[in-house]
Parts: sequence; C-alpha cells; structure tokens
Amino acid sequence: MTATMGHLPYGYLLVPALLLLATSCKKDDEPPAAVSGNSVPSYPSTVVDIDGNVYFVVSIGDQRWMAENLRTTHYADGTEIPLGVDPISWTAAGTSSTPARCAYQHNATNAATYGYLYNWYAVTNPHGICPQGWHVPTDAEWQYLIVSLGADASTMDGVAQNVGGRLKSTSTLWQQPNFGATNTSGFSGLPGGYRNGGSGDFSALGYFGIWWSIDPGNNPDIAWYMRLNHDYVGVSRSSLSKSYGYCVRCLQD
Repeated sequence: MTATMGHLPYGYLLVPALLLLATSCKKDDEPPAAVSGNSVPSYPSTVVDIDGNVYFVVSIGDQRWMAENLRTTHYADGTEIPLGVDPISWTAAGTSSTPARCAYQHNATNAATYGYLYNWYAVTNPHGICPQGWHVPTDAEWQYLIVSLGADASTMDGVAQNVGGRLKSTSTLWQQPNFGATNTSGFSGLPGGYRNGGSGDFSALGYFGIWWSIDPGNNPDIAWYMRLNHDYVGVSRSSLSKSYGYCVRCLQD
C-alpha cells in the first residue's frame, strides 16, 4: 500500500520539492552568455566608480565594456580630477599637459546623461581614471571591438556591416535621422559631443559620440579616439590634440 499524506502519495510531494531544491541551487551571479550575432543583449552586471556612480556592463565578444560613459570626478585612489570651467583654464590645462574635466556647457544634467568630458591628460594620469580592475582602452582594443562586430580588418570602418549602427543607442538624444542605429551590441553609444582644446568651445552634442584611446598618435601632441556620427553607419578612428575633451568608456582588465 502506498503511504499517503492528506490523501496524496509521497511521490507527488517529492517531485516539486526536488525541483524547488534544484532551482534554489542556481547561482544568482552567473553571467549570461556574451553578445553575439544580431541578438539584442541584456546587461549582465554593474560596476561602481570611486564616486559611487553605478554603470551597466555589457559583454561584446570576449570583452566586457561599460555600457555608459564615465561620470567620475575623482581618480580611483580618491584624488580629485581638476575641473576646467572657463575657456582660459581649459586651454591652459591642455597647454601645460595638466588633467582637466568638464560637463558639456557646464550643465550637470549633461554630465549625468553623457558623462564628463576629459582631456587626454586626465585619461592617462597614473592615479587611474577607471574603477579598479578596469582601464581606458588602447586603440588596438577599440579595433578588436569593431572587428568582433563584423568589420573587415583591412578597412576597419564597418560600413558594410553597420557596426556604427550596432554601437549607437536608439535614443532620441541623437540628431535624427540616426542612420543605422540598432544598439544590438548593447554598447549604447550616446552623442556626448566634445570640447575644443584650443578655444574651450563646446560642439556636436547630439551629432557625435567620441571616446578616448589611451594611445598617443604619431606626434607628441595628439592621441587616438573612436567616433560615432548620427549620419554614418560605420565607425571612425583618428587622432587629434590631447587637449580636447572627449568621453570615456572603461574596459575590464
């Protein structure tokens, strides 16, 4: 005779209990698979900077990127990153190879949305601008990202594969039309504009997103960057004055 509890066989009670046990043993912090193909990704985790700002993280190929622009006002060791407000102090910082940051048009809402603009000297300062375990990408790491999304390594522009569109957010913060924007990479690139290193003027908010590389260019005064445009489905890489203010994305070590 089958033993029962409340007229139900024990076998019926054991099955859901075992299923519940198996479910409860799954690790909560187990990361999802890396983004591949054209699937729309989910964000696997977050990272926190020295100021307490929390950033979503996205896996693209075998790289793990911040999915938001850096908003920190301090280096990883707590040292403050100097604020360059007026054009004179901003251009003087560039001339003297001194770190500087600013919000676009000194607007706190812009800093919260697009992150701060940093000159290259702030980005490469040995105090470390990214959270511990993260770094500003090299130009080679930007190239690796572009190729991992399908770009031909011989041209590196990714036009035929819509690499720029896959990196751009579909947000209406971009000037419309935002050509090719799908954000299927999860990178969520925003058009944070830039600050001119020679005049201190701001430009291109809504039109360009520009991110520093840690690598210097072919002469001592310039450095590499990666750029996305609202009217371009590819990716641009070039080098310009280290005194300019661009956005920053951090890459996990």
